[in-house]
Amino acid sequence: MPDGAVSGGDGYDGNGDSDSSDPYADNNAGESGMSGNSNGDTEEEYSGNNEGTAYGDAIKVDSLTTIYFDFDRYDIRSDMKDYVRANADFIKEKNIKAVVLQGNTDEFGGDEYNTALGLKRAISVRDALVLQGLPRNMFSTISYGMHKPVCREKTAECYAKNRRTDIVEK
Repeated sequence: MPDGAVSGGDGYDGNGDSDSSDPYADNNAGESGMSGNSNGDTEEEYSGNNEGTAYGDAIKVDSLTTIYFDFDRYDIRSDMKDYVRANADFIKEKNIKAVVLQGNTDEFGGDEYNTALGLKRAISVRDALVLQGLPRNMFSTISYGMHKPVCREKTAECYAKNRRTDIVEK
């Protein structure tokens, strides 16, 4: 396992604390601390029984895709839920047997904090995929924290690209 990476287990409790704040965030102003599911979603609301986007077009993917997160958050964003479903459909269609969920963060915050946040993001995606009918034991989770950025520019757009969970066939 690379330096800074942490594998996930089942001991996750969904809580966390932070002193960081995103200088580029526009939707979390005044918030402090890792927040999971503050938008009120429940398993019932996110059962995956929708037939696509608000416009009625089902999202379909031709490869496993990345799920993005808001700053300092590990709940699935509403604009990513159809992509979770599309990834689950792709996994089923291609009969993929094992998947690694790789949690990542931007560079804000300390190493230990970001490693924990990355793991919570990976676990969040795993749990959402399980709600889509996939077996929990097909997934492994790992956090790279801030150590595997896909973008290194010092811009809000770049930082947002690093707040993600990559879904990778094992």
